[in-house]
Amino acid sequence: ESVAAPPMIEGRYVFTYIVQERSSTIRAARAIARYLGIELVAVDCGGMFWYRGCRTMSHVSPEEFLSLVRHADLVVTSSFHGLALSLSLGTEARFVLSSYVRNNNSRICSLARTAHVETWEIDHSGDAGDAFRSKHVNFDAIDVALSRARQASLSFLEHALQGGRCG
Repeated sequence: ESVAAPPMIEGRYVFTYIVQERSSTIRAARAIARYLGIELVAVDCGGMFWYRGCRTMSHVSPEEFLSLVRHADLVVTSSFHGLALSLSLGTEARFVLSSYVRNNNSRICSLARTAHVETWEIDHSGDAGDAFRSKHVNFDAIDVALSRARQASLSFLEHALQGGRCG
């Protein structure tokens, strides 16, 4: 949060960070923004893609990117990093998994399981507006789950670096 730029968008917005599944991700983000009645802001890691009906900001600095995530009402992403930053910054999110056969989505699925947010997945066949029915999100519980996982990972690494045998 200390690195994030000040808010860049006046008013409420859904932020979408698109890495894969461009059409599914933008379709879901549009439906949710429409459902909430707020602006849609998009960053596509593939370059300057222009999406109808939203503000496209594909060339932002890391500080601006963090600001867009931090100050959004909701993040819709197809990216592990998009989900990870949303969780870290306390911003509710929804994610779209890749349908690409060689991508098993292991990182994003593992993160969602660890944080207990598997229900945030938007499936390709459903209506994204229906997928978003905001309930109170307990970010304290998410932070505890991620902190435990972080500590377990650090313990594993310390043990491995000290010459310990793995499992």
